Amino acid sequence: MLRRWSTLLCAGVLVVGCGSVVGCGSARGEVVAGVPLVAAGRLTTCTNLPYPPFEYEKDRRVVGFDIDITGLVAKRLGVRQRVVDFPFEVLKTGTVLNAERCDIVAAALAVTRDRERYVDFSAPYFRAVLCVVVHRGTRVSSLADVRHRQLRVGVQSGTTGADHTLAAGIDPRAYATVDGQLDALRSGRVEVLVQDCPAVSTWLKDPRHATAFTTALTIDAEQDYAFAVRQGGRPGLRRLIDEVIAAARRDGTYERLYRKWIGVPPARAASPEAA
Repeated sequence: MLRRWSTLLCAGVLVVGCGSVVGCGSARGEVVAGVPLVAAGRLTTCTNLPYPPFEYEKDRRVVGFDIDITGLVAKRLGVRQRVVDFPFEVLKTGTVLNAERCDIVAAALAVTRDRERYVDFSAPYFRAVLCVVVHRGTRVSSLADVRHRQLRVGVQSGTTGADHTLAAGIDPRAYATVDGQLDALRSGRVEVLVQDCPAVSTWLKDPRHATAFTTALTIDAEQDYAFAVRQGGRPGLRRLIDEVIAAARRDGTYERLYRKWIGVPPARAASPEAA
């Protein structure tokens, strides 16, 4: 089986990329403050790069909203954070957690009934809103309108955007990464994108994209993002994550990180009760 490796040590975050769940080994684990960790001295976080502004590489560092929050968990435990890059499909099914390749999944992961069959979710930390992106000059009023006009739609496979597009009766073209999705729009292979709004906002900060594309409409996905841990196997870690999220909301850290990476938080996201 082919493997993709890249290692980067930066600002206390060790980043490892691996395309094989079975083939990626880990260091000997330990228990810290009653929380079992798969690698000694590290909180191992699995993600799927790139997905700005939640997780991506910048100036040879992995940064983002998710990474900063899980970094707070690592800080509470008194360990370093190690970020491992995996395909999204093995994150949402809990495969990497069951294989003990990581302690936590942080990948802008929406809570769904199907995913709850495979992983335990933390308290929610973000409300998912979808953006429908089109070429400037193209007008669409809804996904039903997109279906009626038979416009070609691009989604990222396995995501909330893909689920909503399929539910609208559209057969989209699925791409493994957000970069592949955007390339399809730029090249004309698709005419419409359905993706999380924070990711879209990041794209549109590039003047080349902003002059060519625009958000036609937004859709409340009626889903929240949460972090995932091994089902039934890490109750202590799950409680700790919940405590860290709640504390960050109370002391203003959550709002500061939200403004840093995403923008002005909605009232629901900023309030402690949202947890």
